[in-house]
Amino acid sequence: EEIWQLQSLVSGPKVLEFKDNCLRVLPKAPILTSECVILGQKLDCVVDSSVSDHELLIEVDEGSMELNKVQIFPADVCVDILIEKLKSSREVISAPSLGWLIRQCQQQIVINTLRRSLVNDANNSRHSFEYSDKDETIVAHLVGAIDAFFKISADWPLSSYGLKLISIRNSGTQPTNITLDLLCKTK
Repeated sequence: EEIWQLQSLVSGPKVLEFKDNCLRVLPKAPILTSECVILGQKLDCVVDSSVSDHELLIEVDEGSMELNKVQIFPADVCVDILIEKLKSSREVISAPSLGWLIRQCQQQIVINTLRRSLVNDANNSRHSFEYSDKDETIVAHLVGAIDAFFKISADWPLSSYGLKLISIRNSGTQPTNITLDLLCKTK
């Protein structure tokens, strides 16, 4: 349901250029802030009216109309999974499949912008966080040279699915005992 709400916020893309076998598109997407109500609740916030400044370059093979490559600029959103889904469908590039790809890219832009905002807002002097879009992970750098690695669910933070702790490691050069108490608290 949260993704359907998100789709209603996403406006139509703007075609910048269509030349030979290349299409340049500005996938307009709202910029959500971390003040938005999240975690599976209604998106009940004021949406920043500005749109993201991303650009998609889509290249197809003129003969077979199969997808050759997709690039996004700036390259701060990973679209590899979307490209693989489209290629594995063996569908020739058509208006519906191209529309699907652009809508999915718009959603990824919105979700990744919101994730980065949440991670940046959570940083303080006792801990810091890093977000990796390509790996879909968040690393929490904690006091005592301890790093906790979390896997992100596909639509987090718009869905009610939480983060999954995948590992806890010592990040310092000095040996640190990760106490049983800490491990029990993380389960």
